Amino acid sequence: MGSTSCGFQSLRATNANWMSQLCPRLWDVPLHHLSIPGHHSCRNIFADMLCPRGEVPTLRQLWACGRQVVLSYEAPDPVSRHPELWPAVPYWWGDKVKTGELIRYLETMKSGGRPDGLFVAGINLTENLGYVLAHPSQSLETMTLPGLPCLGAWVREQCPGPSARCTNIIAGDFIGADSFVSDVIRLNDKLLAC
Repeated sequence: MGSTSCGFQSLRATNANWMSQLCPRLWDVPLHHLSIPGHHSCRNIFADMLCPRGEVPTLRQLWACGRQVVLSYEAPDPVSRHPELWPAVPYWWGDKVKTGELIRYLETMKSGGRPDGLFVAGINLTENLGYVLAHPSQSLETMTLPGLPCLGAWVREQCPGPSARCTNIIAGDFIGADSFVSDVIRLNDKLLAC
């Protein structure tokens, strides 16, 4: 956990002000219409940045209260006890070992239309028993890293916004290993062309 925490801290420091890098014309766009980088994170790492649940805010509203992280949780009990936890956000989790299969899954989900509000398109590859047995010396990292260029190309093709085929939060593993965060943030420039 210590090395993961350090990795998050370093990633947080590198991209801490990503929202302020957006064009001011995007500051009043609801978060569910923006492209947002995401990751599985620990509450204690971002505690001072957590946005209390409520209406989906804009960047300007987040800044006004000094927040920039929305943390959702699937189990209703903790959500009811902690105002900083948001109810479960829909997560398109492909549960795929191969990059191409994951991208086909995500495109199929997009063809069905985006959920209302915040949602996550996960570019996470998932080890299954067959993969682990066939590749006993490999890890999730060694499985994922070779696919990052292809996944990165898919990310750069996405568009934020309210339309049916738009993405919102894009989350992945090993997001500090390439240009993932800056690629997702740059997607918001496409909103300016609308």
